[in-house]
Amino acid sequence: MTVQRLKLAFRDPRLALASRAVACAALIAIAVEGGLRPVPTLVALVGTRLLSGRSGGARALRTTNVAWVLAAATLLLGNLLSGGYARSLLYGGASALWYVLMGIRGLVLIRRVEWSYTVRLFVSYFVGTVFFSVSAAHALAVALAAFAALYLAWEEFFRDLFSTDGAGGRGDVRASLARGIAGVLALITLEALWVTSFLPFGVMRASLFAFLVLFGASMLLFQYIDRRLSQRRLLSMITFFTLATIVLFSGITWTR
Repeated sequence: MTVQRLKLAFRDPRLALASRAVACAALIAIAVEGGLRPVPTLVALVGTRLLSGRSGGARALRTTNVAWVLAAATLLLGNLLSGGYARSLLYGGASALWYVLMGIRGLVLIRRVEWSYTVRLFVSYFVGTVFFSVSAAHALAVALAAFAALYLAWEEFFRDLFSTDGAGGRGDVRASLARGIAGVLALITLEALWVTSFLPFGVMRASLFAFLVLFGASMLLFQYIDRRLSQRRLLSMITFFTLATIVLFSGITWTR
């Protein structure tokens, strides 16, 4: 009787997604706690991809690239974190993001475009935190990797946005526009990361500032392409960005 109840429970798509998301986080945790050895790391990358499941059909949004970026960023960030509590928070956050990605891919969640945008924001924050946590000796390699990760994640999003909105003309034109916008957005974010590295910020504050820049630029593009941008919304975005920047810069001790 108990087995039958479990089978019925796991037929609920949301519970099935939650169990697979926890499994993804468990694979990452095993690889990180094992010191990122080649075999567990490869198993974690391939396993998270397989657990993501198949697409929900033609109406499903693309999540392949951002899933790879999430797995790689979580592995690197988990290896850089030293405290067990911080790693537990990371694994929990990553499993929540995987749950959303699987829900987007499997057509379980509604408002999938908004969820897809939100996931990419948090994945970009992971990438930014890795950027600030790596030694300066590997700055160029990390910068190139960060640019590639941001580009791959956001190119998928804008390609889907153009497809669902119907803007941009033919398919090849829409793809070119998506690639161009993703490249510009990744470059803006990378420049924000580079400039912030010269400021007296800690890792978390620096990542948050770069996150704010990415949020402002991507939200402006998102609202414009989706034909939601209005004067009132633009003013609200500028006000929010200004206030958030003031809060981040407050309390910093500037030294000569």
